[in-house]
Amino acid sequence: MPFNSFTDITGTSPTDVWACGPGGDLDKTFYHYDGQKWDCDFISRPITPKSISSFCQDNVWSGGRQGMIWKYNGTQWEQDYKHSITGNDDITFECILTISEDNIFCAG
Repeated sequence: MPFNSFTDITGTSPTDVWACGPGGDLDKTFYHYDGQKWDCDFISRPITPKSISSFCQDNVWSGGRQGMIWKYNGTQWEQDYKHSITGNDDITFECILTISEDNIFCAG
């Protein structure tokens, strides 16, 4: 993983661990550890993740630059929300915390 830096890590068990970071390219942003090895899906996304939090295997959330919040639903990552403020293009979610499936906090 040359030129990869991870900014956050989360997990629900020793066989379900996630790490995120800006990566060397846009296709190296989310990595998953299944207890044996780390994998990346190598799908290019317009995101610079800074934080990641998981509630269960199919409920993983990530926040980052560009005011974006992404969710992993057990099979794929999808953009869930984009926060914007008129006149401010540089919104970053530095921290995300999932308490339950419908109780998620972001700060930045």
